[in-house]
Amino acid sequence: MAAVVSLPAVESAATMLSAELAAYDQPAYTLPQRLSFPLSDEPHIAAWTGYVEQAARDGAWAVLRQRLVQLQFPIAENTSQHPEYQAATRRGVEPSGGPGLQLEQPEKLEIFLYAGIAGQIPVIFTPAKADFQQLVRAIRHKNEPVTLPEAIGAMFISGYNNWDRIRLYRQTWADGLPGSPSEVEWAAEFSRLTGQPELYRDSFILMSRGNYSNLSAQDLKVETAAWQQHSLSIRLIHEYTHYLTRRVFGHLRTHAVDELVADYAGLVGTYGHFKLDYFLQFMGLEAYPHCRENGRLAYYRKQLSDTAYAALQPLLLCAAERLAALKTPPQHHHFGLETAVTVLAAISLPLHLLAGPNGNELLTKARQQVFNLLGGEDEQSYLSQIGAGTNFFARTA
Repeated sequence: MAAVVSLPAVESAATMLSAELAAYDQPAYTLPQRLSFPLSDEPHIAAWTGYVEQAARDGAWAVLRQRLVQLQFPIAENTSQHPEYQAATRRGVEPSGGPGLQLEQPEKLEIFLYAGIAGQIPVIFTPAKADFQQLVRAIRHKNEPVTLPEAIGAMFISGYNNWDRIRLYRQTWADGLPGSPSEVEWAAEFSRLTGQPELYRDSFILMSRGNYSNLSAQDLKVETAAWQQHSLSIRLIHEYTHYLTRRVFGHLRTHAVDELVADYAGLVGTYGHFKLDYFLQFMGLEAYPHCRENGRLAYYRKQLSDTAYAALQPLLLCAAERLAALKTPPQHHHFGLETAVTVLAAISLPLHLLAGPNGNELLTKARQQVFNLLGGEDEQSYLSQIGAGTNFFARTA
């Protein structure tokens, strides 16, 4: 009988670590065959344009409570298990009424459309961090009282089932038929509708005021009022980067590289260049090799072991240095074409290659590939087609 040969303990541990990081670093995004910017608006923008217009008359909170069914339920343990909640969120049954979601400053809620290279996207904005967290619990966590990281001040919501749009679709469908359609007929039509998710699934951004990544002006040694304004800008562009990613590639992931490129876009759009020192503080890596536990990187480690998480940190730091080494030409929009090219190029590379010794060369080649896909488009060709996406920044200045 052959002897069983085992790897030395150190080599075995290294193999396990390599496999763990390799799984985390699996390629997730493949560039499409062709790109053209700006992207056209998604179908849900028509409905949200109406919401924005009605909010100007009746207030954003009144409009949202009427349209987003989760806002008609409170935040409480096991809310998502209640039959009435499931009927409302899964079948569009109107709730019987009740206290609904409670906010501290509902009158200060705003809805607006932010326009950019990936098309328009609705933004729900509240100046109150507590209200933002309530909205996240309702919309993202099924009205359950989950604990949310303080460093999270905005969230991109994708694939939201908008029953208000479904009801409108049903009314329009019924109006086009002779007589009143039966429930059986509607069930058949609804089955066809579910095969066209763009007709009822929405994307939007939830956003609050406050210090970006929960870092104070004192932490960054900057002036308070300026940092508050800059935080709004970084936060909005960061989430818009996730929207660009989802639109180009068709999906998203929760990953350190996605956060790197989103922060890159937010910092470049706000300051005109990538502030590496700021990014490291956002992640909690400002004193590397020490990693601050309340930095944002901890939110994106997934199930990585402590050893693998420690090995991830220098990779992210090196990848960030690759982006910091790029020249950032002047832009005429908060989310410029050059930024979009860099985002798509960097996110298409595995982290270990972007951070590796040939990272600069690989990033340059990937950027050229994206430019080639665009077929020679330049900044002005898409700026002329983008609406007033900077109104929010002007209003909050």
